Amino acid sequence: MNNTLPITIAQINPTIGDFTGNLALIAQAMLDAHQQQAKLLVFPELALCGYYPGDLLNEADFIAACDHALTCVQTQTQRYPELTIIIGLPIRRHAPGKPLYNALVAIQQGNIIACYRKQLLPTYNIFDERRHFEPGPNEAVCIKLAGFNIGVMICEDAWNDASIDYAINPFDSLAAAKPDFIVSINASPANIGKTRPTASKFFAKLHSDTK
Repeated sequence: MNNTLPITIAQINPTIGDFTGNLALIAQAMLDAHQQQAKLLVFPELALCGYYPGDLLNEADFIAACDHALTCVQTQTQRYPELTIIIGLPIRRHAPGKPLYNALVAIQQGNIIACYRKQLLPTYNIFDERRHFEPGPNEAVCIKLAGFNIGVMICEDAWNDASIDYAINPFDSLAAAKPDFIVSINASPANIGKTRPTASKFFAKLHSDTK
């Protein structure tokens, strides 16, 4: 097995509801990743529509625009058959409860090869995700790529450190899947100095729960 996997992180800044502008950012990131000979391209949480769209998620036209944007992205990926992308977006659900999941999909050559639905939905401080989304199922999702087993999760799923804020800890099921590494997509307000302590907490949690 080739023990390297070139990854590009597309730390774009989508604008809420600007699907044309967001698709342009996504297309440019794909081109850049292709030119960098990356095999995996990772976008933020809710990158298609921007974070956080709030009650726009209740609007049928907004969700239809998300669906169309996803189709456009799938078409764009066909230009880069060597590239797999991971991108965040709202997806529909058809069951009692909220009509949407906060999700990510992995896309390869126009096809969705994996879908993960965020399990832990924050409702504190500025966050109100449970207002619009249903929690995803308590199950691990992994992507097989270039000989690697890649676990995926979304933001809050990594922060139930003491297992007191939520009834489940997504790391438990993910540990059982034995990923080689984890891709966690995020989108939250930033401040100077936030990156270092946040990364330290995440890697400490990763080491304790997946070793």
